[in-house]
Formats: sequence, structure tokens, C-alpha cells
Amino acid sequence: MMGATGTTGTAVGRRAWLSACAVAALLVCGTVVFWPALHARFYFDDHFHASMLAGSWPTPRSPLDLYHFVGDGDRAELMNRGVLPWWSSPQLRVRFLRPLSSLLLAADHRWLTGSPRAMHAHSWLWWCACVLGARGLYRRVLPARAAWIATVVFALAPCHVVALAWLANREALVSLAFGIAALTALLRWLDSGRFRDAAWATGASTLALLGGEYALSLLGYFAAIAVLRRDVAVRRRAWGFASFAAPATAYLGVRWALHCGARGAGFYVDPFNAPGVFLRAAPRRFASLLSEAWLGLDGRTLDGAPTWARISLAALLVAIVWVPLRRVFSEADTRYGANLRWLLAGAILALVPVLAVAASPRVLGASMCGFAAIVAAVLDSAWWPAAPEDRSGASEWTKYVATALGFAHLVHGPASAWSMGRQFRDVTLFFENNAERLAPSLSEFPADLVVLRGLGAAFYLPFALEARRAKPATWSILAQGAHVLVLRTGPRTLELAAPAGSSLFPSGQDQLFRSDEELFRRGDHVVAPGMRVEVLEVSAAGPRRARFTFDHDLGDGTTQYLSENTFGVAPVTLPEIGFGLPLSL
Repeated sequence: MMGATGTTGTAVGRRAWLSACAVAALLVCGTVVFWPALHARFYFDDHFHASMLAGSWPTPRSPLDLYHFVGDGDRAELMNRGVLPWWSSPQLRVRFLRPLSSLLLAADHRWLTGSPRAMHAHSWLWWCACVLGARGLYRRVLPARAAWIATVVFALAPCHVVALAWLANREALVSLAFGIAALTALLRWLDSGRFRDAAWATGASTLALLGGEYALSLLGYFAAIAVLRRDVAVRRRAWGFASFAAPATAYLGVRWALHCGARGAGFYVDPFNAPGVFLRAAPRRFASLLSEAWLGLDGRTLDGAPTWARISLAALLVAIVWVPLRRVFSEADTRYGANLRWLLAGAILALVPVLAVAASPRVLGASMCGFAAIVAAVLDSAWWPAAPEDRSGASEWTKYVATALGFAHLVHGPASAWSMGRQFRDVTLFFENNAERLAPSLSEFPADLVVLRGLGAAFYLPFALEARRAKPATWSILAQGAHVLVLRTGPRTLELAAPAGSSLFPSGQDQLFRSDEELFRRGDHVVAPGMRVEVLEVSAAGPRRARFTFDHDLGDGTTQYLSENTFGVAPVTLPEIGFGLPLSL
């Protein structure tokens, strides 16, 4: 007996050691896949956060409130600084309740001296926590082989790239890490009935919500478990659901009291502030996210695709995987099948809260917990069937679908993740190099800067220049588009025109500064810092032509004029009165 016990213990220890080695190998593999993302520099909101913590943001921000971007009290000053262009909604508000993630960023800037490389290493640790948490979750709800496949699919998914490359988006990893821990604790509570497990689930849920509103996606899993885990008493399921629902209710109450959320934007649509806009945007966003989750897409594949095409693709994917899913669910034993059902239902329900933001793989972290498990179940069933199967009918179709899913998530997904990370790295390095080149020409005096045509980087450039001691007095952006014609019509006036059928700035459901609910009309006037804007012509896409009347002579030497193209932001010379300046990529 002693010998048998010793042999058994040795075998268990060997399996545990091999499992630990496999997890370590997966973390190394993921680090290689995400290596370019981990070498990105500051991106977009990262420059805002650096300014807030340096005390140079127009309105003071506390370390707990770094995600307060636009509020009623500072909208005018943000427009003066160039953060908001003249076409911004007068009701624009973008403020998120993410105190834990905000505090972590503040600590990074203090203790890691704002080093992007060190801060990305911090984000990498949160990704590791998510992977290890997912591994523990899958071991609890899936057979051993399927659990490994699911862990690999989840770990290497493109949805993690943005959170690793964009420091401001780390909050997605923070919320997800605690959210997975909350789910695991919930399952322990359902199996054991120990109140300490319910307490762990409540505590982890609270921390997930303090990380950010993305944690609300986890409510889908808690709801699915409460409904579909019928092998557990109703009372215990209700207590389990409350372990997330109660903190979520408190979170939403504080969010409302602090006037957090979004208003007046197209990129962010708060269902509480604009339910109609949210519902109109939901089908397009839901179809996009569902397709990206099933196919491991990089977020650029569907760029420019109309709503009908996105919905058609999502419907086609559902039709393709319907038969394999039915086979997997019918072949699974009672407990395994129940787990697959709540995982699939939870993954779909987890998409609902993130429909409030423009569709992107970066919001898919919570949903991928469930989708990775379902993909793994299909691959396990098709590639390692319990009994020999005929190569015909549903069995043959399942193998074809499994092969496609295997390629999408084990080959294409990691390759897309690496490519996305490289793009982030290159874009951020290009931006910083552009700021380095531009700063010397602007550092002699605090000139007013007017960007005649920007593309995207121009909105964040003043804060990068500020870090290089070239802080402009004011910063204004007149247009954002691929092609703009600048006409000098008088000593203080410019007219800008976009090509026929287009607009001086982007329009559509996913625009940040103004929703499609607030349309400009011909003759509309906007008073912006240092100038007045009159809309002269409107196309279906938005204002096509506008007149800008400045408070000072354009050639008085107090203003520098810039334009952005694919080579960066650079100074330009205004044309003489009566002449034009075409600006293109």
C-alpha cells in the first residue's frame, strides 16, 4: 500500500510539473506573439494621462479620476487646447468610472517614472493573470484536453493586443482578471455552498467593477449560470447571481451620481442617456463583434463594410457553426453540456454591455472566455472523437468547420495579434518621432497653432509637444479628412472645402466628437476659441464647406499653421488672398 501510494503521488506530482511547464511555455509563446505590442510607446489617451498627472491638464484630475476626459465644466477649455474640434457636440461628455485602473496608472507614472516599457511590463502581468485565471476556470468546467485548447485560444486571441499596446486600455485586463476570479469563485460556491466562496465572488466582482465598466459584461455569465445550472438549488443560484448583481447595482448608482458615462458622441453611446441611439447602433456592432470573436479578426477586416454586410456575415457564421454546436451539445454528458450552455449564453450576453462603444476586438475579452471554450469543445469533438465516425453528413461538416476554426484561432488569430501589435508599435514610434522633429520649431515662443487639416494624431500632439517643452498657447483643428482645399478669402477669413459628397470631418455611428443625431445645416454658426465658423454647404456625409473668421489677421505673425498627412504633422504656409492650398495624403 505504501508503495502504491508513493507511486501515485509521484505520478500526480509529475503531471502537475508537466502542467506547470506547459503553462509557462504558453506564457512565453504569448509574450512572443504580443512582443511588438509590449514595445509600443504612448498612444492616444496615454498622452492625456501624462498631462493630467503632470498637472497641466486644463482642469485638475485626481489619481482616481484619470478617465474623466470631457465634462461640462471644462469643455470650452478643451476646445481651446485642441482636444475638442469646433464640430464637437455642445453636450459632449466622456467620463468613465475606473478608479482602480486610474490609480494603477498614477502609480506607474510615479513609481515607474512614466517609462512606457516598464508600464507595458505591468500590463503584461495582468495578461498573465487573465491567462492563469482562465486556465483554472477551464479546468473546472471542461475536460482536460478541451481545457488546454480553450486556454491557448484565449491566451493568444487578438482581443488582448490593444489592452497591452495601449496603456489607457489596460483597464480591460484589470477588470477581466478579477472577473474571471469572480466566476471561478461563483462555481466553487455553487458546488460547495461555502459562504467564503460567495464572499470571494462578491469581492472579486467588486474589484472587477472598480477596474472599469467592461466588467459589466461578466453579468452575462452570472445570469446564464443562474438560469442554466439547474443541478443547483434555486436559492444558491440566486445568491451566486447577487454576488455580482449587488456590486454592479452599487457601481451603476455611483456612476450616475458622479455624472459618468458618455453623451453627445457617436463612438460611445450610453444606453442610459441615449437609449434610442444605442438600439440603432446595436445590430451593426453586435454583428461585427460576433464575427470578430468567431473568426479571430483584427478589427480592420470589417472596416468600411456596410451594416447589411456585417449582419449577413454574422448570420452566415451562425448557420455554419449550428450543426457542429448541436453535435457537441448532444454528445456532451449532463454536467459538461450544462457548462457549455452557460458558457455560450454568457459569451453572447457579454456582448450587450460593450455595444455602447464602437466595435473592436479590444472589447471582446469577457466574451472570449466563453467563445474560446466553445471553440475548444468543437475542436476536441471533431479531432478526437470518442468513437470512429463516418466521413459523411454532419460528421464530415463538423470536421471541416473544426479545421476552419482551428486555423482561425490557432494560426490566423496569433498572426493577427502579432501584426496588430507591430502596427501599434510603428504608429506610436512614428508619432513620437514626429513630435521630436516638430518641437524645436515651436519651442521659441508659445505660438497659437492652427491645424488646417488633421488626421488623428493632431488631436494628441499638443500634449506630446508639452512634454518636450514646446507648449503652444492655443491649438485649433479646422478639418479632419483625406482631401481638403484651403481658400484664403480675406485678411481674417479662410474657407475649407471637401470633395463632393464628403465632409470636412468624419461622420458615422463611430465618431467620437459628435453623434449623427446632431446634424449640421447650411447657415449654422459655431463660436470657437479665436474664431467663428459658418457652415456654407452640407452633403449627405456632413458639412462640405465652411468659412472660418478669425479674431486676428492671419498674417500677423502670432500664428503658425500646420497640416497632417501620412508623413506626419508639419508647418505649411497659407496662400495669398484669393488663392488656394490643396491638402491631401
